[in-house]
Amino acid sequence: MPLISLKFHLLCIVGLTDLVCQSGPGSWPSYVYAQSALYPMANSAAQDIFGIIPGDTDYRMFAQDFGDIPGLDIIFLLGGYFYHTASDTVERLLPGSIQARGDNLLRIIKAFTNSSNLQNAHERRLRSAVNRSDNERAVFFDYLSWFLIYYSREQAMLLHSFPLVIFFLAPLLLRFPTWGLTCCFATFNDFLKGMLYHTFAILLGIVFPVAFAVIRLLFSGQSMNWFSTPYLAFMMFMPCSLAGMLIPRMLWKSFPLTQDVSVVKLSKEELVFEAKFWGAFGLYSILTVVRNIFSRSYLHLILFF
Repeated sequence: MPLISLKFHLLCIVGLTDLVCQSGPGSWPSYVYAQSALYPMANSAAQDIFGIIPGDTDYRMFAQDFGDIPGLDIIFLLGGYFYHTASDTVERLLPGSIQARGDNLLRIIKAFTNSSNLQNAHERRLRSAVNRSDNERAVFFDYLSWFLIYYSREQAMLLHSFPLVIFFLAPLLLRFPTWGLTCCFATFNDFLKGMLYHTFAILLGIVFPVAFAVIRLLFSGQSMNWFSTPYLAFMMFMPCSLAGMLIPRMLWKSFPLTQDVSVVKLSKEELVFEAKFWGAFGLYSILTVVRNIFSRSYLHLILFF
């Protein structure tokens, strides 16, 4: 008889919301969750991020290493510093959290047991040999736990390519009807400069907090003294990240424009803002497409995460 694995971390349930951090094999367990969860909270990007974290759960044993049992790995987001400690008590439960999780769990189990995809490992392998798309992870994300958006790999490739197409067409749409092809190339060159500007800002925004953490660890020897007081993490790392992101702005005070202000009939400030905006738009579009192509799952850019 086919089995399912629903792994909850039940000893630490002080958080209001849970998150599906892993699902599989294939995409259908996440689809069942999307169709049945009363308070959905899931993101396909979490499967990539969870693989980087130096930790593990029983889900991998059931679904990957030994059992090949389909299921979901669901974790709670808040109160992790109480997990497996003497402070992990019933008194820390938030009102309504168990009821909400129970409502979700009951609907998910019913949906799994009624799903036509619930097969044993041999049947799934035979089906995957015929339909290879069953093994591909889908893209899904929730909006404030109100509803969950779910679409397949093929749809993701199509949808996530639209912003990149818009980025390449933007210079033509903005300049060609009035100023011709030469101005379009100059505009696109400025967009590339804006992309480079944002790339340096993002890289420095990551490097600075990492460097600060390494230096602090060398002098203090306490790597996670912020864990039980989350606001300290913002105070320690956010200023460093903001400082790194502002360095290109301070060093690049005069944005080198390729476009001729007198020809375009726009102020320099407007052209600089336009170049930075479309540069950021193009950078995130390229990152999304590259991630879709080279990742086994789809770590996408979601505005409403």
